[in-house]
Amino acid sequence: MNFVRVSFLFSLCFFTACGTAAGKTDEQKSSVLDPVKKEGPSKSQNPTSFMVANLASLPTCNTSIKNSLAFLKEEKQFYGCDGTAWALVEVKGDKGDAGAKGDSGTTSNQGISSLISCDGDMATVSSQNRTLNGLTVPSWPVIQYSAAIFNNGDTLATASVRGASYEISKSSFYSRNQVGASTAPVQLVYDVISPNDAAFWTVSVNRITGVATVQYYDADFNQAPNYLQWNFLASACTIQNY
Repeated sequence: MNFVRVSFLFSLCFFTACGTAAGKTDEQKSSVLDPVKKEGPSKSQNPTSFMVANLASLPTCNTSIKNSLAFLKEEKQFYGCDGTAWALVEVKGDKGDAGAKGDSGTTSNQGISSLISCDGDMATVSSQNRTLNGLTVPSWPVIQYSAAIFNNGDTLATASVRGASYEISKSSFYSRNQVGASTAPVQLVYDVISPNDAAFWTVSVNRITGVATVQYYDADFNQAPNYLQWNFLASACTIQNY
């Protein structure tokens, strides 16, 4: 896989077209009663941002994920897809002319302070109660959650739900003082109970307790409560501090 460097302008995509700032995603705007469309994102019109372990974990860059932005945990760098190849997003511009010496500033507080990663299926959650109102959530969904917490308290969280032939993923960005930043929940639309009409998942991690929570809402439950909730076993999550 070949990689080239691109300018800082590409990285702006992460905070505009490619990701939804302030923790609000398109899925979060959907009501539980809204119809669910099973097709994936439209080519080059619904870019997304996500997190992977390293270069080898990047999916093939093609027009279906054009303008997507990926954060590599091991390299601690961003890569962007231009529709044909992944390219390193260079956050430094060209060197400018030397300016006048300014006043001493405050200490910078950039960089990543910790990374959280959770991975498991219905067999790795603490509760096996997958039935509600006579309907059962299947055992096959694989759920993943990752969060990068920056030194200033901001958080980039990514979650995915994967089946045998279909996967949906989403990223959310939370500023340090935003409501929900301490658990950084991510919502994904994915209906696993027939009829596939209206359902979504919410995945989050409490950074104080280290507990990862999964909630599944489905209109087919048709009476309160209309969702099931599980907690990942502690062994399903890792936290790395820097």
